[in-house]
Amino acid sequence: MALAELAGTAPNYIALIEAGKNFPSLPMLEKIASALQLDALDLFDKTAFTLIDTDMLRNQIVNSVTKAIDETFKGQNLISKF
Repeated sequence: MALAELAGTAPNYIALIEAGKNFPSLPMLEKIASALQLDALDLFDKTAFTLIDTDMLRNQIVNSVTKAIDETFKGQNLISKF
């Protein structure tokens, strides 16, 4: 009840969040974090955040697109405009 009061929301709303039945909006997350005297990012498990290897991602996209194009136009003799 105290957290709900400090965050400016209803106690049952906080209870739903705690039970995993509701997810707060970003502004509400910031209010809850502020009420707990935390940064909003402190409410998340940071071990779940991973760095994205952009080169690998780019290669995967290019390979997927190339494969899709090859499969779509397989056996067709298309003259390249490039």
